[in-house]
Amino acid sequence: MVGALPYLLTFAVAAFLFWLSERTRGPLRVILVLAALVLPALLAGFRDKQVGTDVMVYGYNSYTGALDSDLPGYLEGNASYHPLGFNVFSWAMSRLGGTLWFYLTSIQLFTSSFVYLALRKLRGVGLWAGMLAYYVLLFPISLNTMKQMMAVAVVLWAFTFCLERRLLPFLAAVVFATLFHQTAVVFVAVYPCWRAFESIGTRRAFFGRAQGFMFHVLLAAGLFLVFVLGDRLVQFFSAFKDSYQYVLNASSDRLNYSGLILLASGLVLLAVVKASGRGRSADSPPDGEGPSLVDDGLEFYALMFVVGCIAIQLNTVATSLMRFSYYGLIFASPLLGGLMADGRGRSLRIAGWLTIVLFFAYFFVAYVLNGGNAIVPYTSTILGL
Repeated sequence: MVGALPYLLTFAVAAFLFWLSERTRGPLRVILVLAALVLPALLAGFRDKQVGTDVMVYGYNSYTGALDSDLPGYLEGNASYHPLGFNVFSWAMSRLGGTLWFYLTSIQLFTSSFVYLALRKLRGVGLWAGMLAYYVLLFPISLNTMKQMMAVAVVLWAFTFCLERRLLPFLAAVVFATLFHQTAVVFVAVYPCWRAFESIGTRRAFFGRAQGFMFHVLLAAGLFLVFVLGDRLVQFFSAFKDSYQYVLNASSDRLNYSGLILLASGLVLLAVVKASGRGRSADSPPDGEGPSLVDDGLEFYALMFVVGCIAIQLNTVATSLMRFSYYGLIFASPLLGGLMADGRGRSLRIAGWLTIVLFFAYFFVAYVLNGGNAIVPYTSTILGL
């Protein structure tokens, strides 16, 4: 547990700084937000190379390769290993900073900044709670699967265009995300899912009064097909990147039990949001305002989070296929942010606090006890830890 203290202390301080920023204005607010973003990014940057499996798998080589190559040569040499966006980013940050800690810091700062930008755009969100959800659940993963988490953060930002019903900007943002990890293309399916969900109970509903029932049936059917055809999904992505081939003939023979903690919390949250009647509204936000999370998507976020929790069990189909779950788990940020926003009802806030407890329980089980992503204990030669 001592090896996890740097994470827990950093998460707490960052969340507190975000909480303060919501209660200030002007330059002080900017300073608080920057401090809240930079502090965890530095924690990621100052870590030793052994913290996070993929640092030594590709992160360190990406950094050293960029120092020894010009941009055209670097892109040509790494085209079959990493997407274009990640290669350009790696080359630029490595050459700009000239140190591994700066390179790793820049990756985390990119990721957490896009999560913040998405939450900031969603009015009626408790930023501190939304960022805390990211830090506790997905920050540890980002120390390992760095480039995919960059894509995951971008698609959360892309989702804000769904709420605004702006298809082209949404698609452009998803394409941008695929420049960091090809799997981000699956997020395209979220747009029609959202449009179908928001039409429930309206004259735009394709299935009329049965829209709600059919939406949940089709969502469940889609999940079932992913589990049945999961190996083919991996084969599809292996055509773009050779490293996906290694998961085709490997799988786990048991459920991810720590993931069941998240699934339990997600199902409870979904029930609470439905009972509160604050989960969905097809009304557009007033002119000049961002989309409202509380009145325009809380139930949908809970659903997507549950989908992500279920997708964790894709490891029973093929090793690392569970990584697709991250595109659902990222909805934990706006979901918890909506529950803990100022002015929310008592039942929602109680559910929010209980969720925070469960998220920390998951952190302890998944990362401390089970050693997930090889991030505990945290060690840093720079910090003397």
